[in-house]
Amino acid sequence: MLRLTGALASLVIFSCPAAENIPDAVNQLMASPVRNLSQADNDAEGTARWVAWEEGTPDARTSHLALFEKQNNGNIQPVWSTAWPDAWAPSLLVLQEWRWHNQPLLAVTVQFGAAAEQIDIYGLNENNRPQRLTGKTAASISWKVNTAGQRLLVVYEAKPTVLKATCYGWQDNKLAVKSCDD
Repeated sequence: MLRLTGALASLVIFSCPAAENIPDAVNQLMASPVRNLSQADNDAEGTARWVAWEEGTPDARTSHLALFEKQNNGNIQPVWSTAWPDAWAPSLLVLQEWRWHNQPLLAVTVQFGAAAEQIDIYGLNENNRPQRLTGKTAASISWKVNTAGQRLLVVYEAKPTVLKATCYGWQDNKLAVKSCDD
């Protein structure tokens, strides 16, 4: 059973036609304990939408990820969710050029502690259900584009006196080490 904040579900369903007309859903969201909300469509048609948010107090935060689908009747329903206790600042990035089952992948990044980030890569399986494909935890995580135009995940690991960067691309349905210098 998915437990989602009412204002969050409303925000996913409603859109704002003009900046000067703020819908009630946004006002409700601003008054709710939801923070760091981000959403990303998985496809151009908007039939699947990823939503990430954070709830809790500064001492007890939880980051959430959910997938919503547009039903045949036009309603949008939550179909899956997961959470990271003690994590904050979730962010989403749809990786259009990284594919699995002909669908773009989703990168979810959350913060843990003063010097730890976690990235999880999700894809939609043949039944359009989320599956965690891989993940990394590091001191810092970023993205870059190499000279060949490929998107690379850059994972920085703490070494005694420096951060060591390792770059990864998506190859043969998995993360593969690539040169950070290309």
